[in-house]
Amino acid sequence: MSHSRGFLASLLPFTLLASTAACSSPTAEEPEVFTEDATEVVATFKDGFAAKPVGAPRCSGPDATYTLRLPSRELEIERCGVAPTKRVLGPAEASAVDASLKALRVQKAQRCFSDMPVIRVTIKAPSGVRSYRDGENFCSDDGNTYVEGAGELLAELRKLEK
Repeated sequence: MSHSRGFLASLLPFTLLASTAACSSPTAEEPEVFTEDATEVVATFKDGFAAKPVGAPRCSGPDATYTLRLPSRELEIERCGVAPTKRVLGPAEASAVDASLKALRVQKAQRCFSDMPVIRVTIKAPSGVRSYRDGENFCSDDGNTYVEGAGELLAELRKLEK
């Protein structure tokens, strides 16, 4: 018995390695989410199941839509119940958003959290339009392409609301 227990214990590191490999980041062979030929990025945000504050508008669509036109770096922000705003990003702001866009990666490992905001990212380029959903909502194989990093992109865009 003790011999078989030692054998099973020796397999433990390989079992852990195999289980973490399934959750690893995408490889370099996978296509980039954000490409240099992109002409427009649209990120929409819809809150989770959290209750809205008293007096807050009830929106049927996204709570916020951020449209970044490239290469002009014009950002349009539409928020539920608020008039849209437009402005051109400064170099430091554009650099921070670019870093978040370049960090987006297709997600392979399935995760699912309840009551998470829904984030959608649509990237328009001459080669076509590609749409992605935030990987935190990857609960089933529903035909959508999910990405890691959408939450970080949303955080950068929220910083730009002035």
